[in-house]
Amino acid sequence: MNKKVAFYHNAFPYGGGERITIDIANYIYDKGYEVYVITSNLNPHTSNHIKAVEVTKQIPHTEQNTTNFIIQFIKENHIDIFITLELNTQFLYEVKKRTQCKIIYALHNVPLWEAIDRYYKRKEKSRHSIWKSLKWYTLTNLDYHLFKKCDKKYIAIYKQMYQNVDALTVLCDAYKKQLATYFEDDKRIHVITNPEYPRLNPNLDKKKQIIYSGRLLYSHKRVDRLLTIWKKYTKKFLIGNLLL
Repeated sequence: MNKKVAFYHNAFPYGGGERITIDIANYIYDKGYEVYVITSNLNPHTSNHIKAVEVTKQIPHTEQNTTNFIIQFIKENHIDIFITLELNTQFLYEVKKRTQCKIIYALHNVPLWEAIDRYYKRKEKSRHSIWKSLKWYTLTNLDYHLFKKCDKKYIAIYKQMYQNVDALTVLCDAYKKQLATYFEDDKRIHVITNPEYPRLNPNLDKKKQIIYSGRLLYSHKRVDRLLTIWKKYTKKFLIGNLLL
């Protein structure tokens, strides 16, 4: 009997994490696995190896309804491995308590990215008023850099998550080393880098161009830094070459 793996994404496909799920699904399908994706928002996709299930078409959309639906789905379909990218400690606790499947939490970002995201979202909001700007430069910076309040909050959440999973995957050894300082052990932390695919016939006869591909979201992507980098590059190389 084929082993069954189910992924959970809030939206699928959506971004890089979902792209990696498709890559993993294609790989393990060839190894004899049956692959499901449970999602609250299903978008068009081209993977023939994934059986996608949209929660919102089955039940009224609430957090508890979604949890109950996923647990029931795991039981009825005899899922062996459940993989999620959603950091919801109560959800993970219920899946562990009410099912027999192995649970993997896949971290496709830097550890404690949630604290960084919160910091920059507040910075973005502070631009709209003098009071919010003063508050961000004083209280928010003190909490974030000196008192580490936001870090401490998410470290506690990560600890709860780690207690309820059979494995935690990260993108590099440095992330594993950082997380190991928060947990009692690192035995369940595994490094799995993002896959790279060789191009058999690369096109080398093309313009020299720099392309950014991603969401224009300040807190996550910081596209403004690309503009700063480009300014420094043009000043150092392009203008320098023109003067030669």
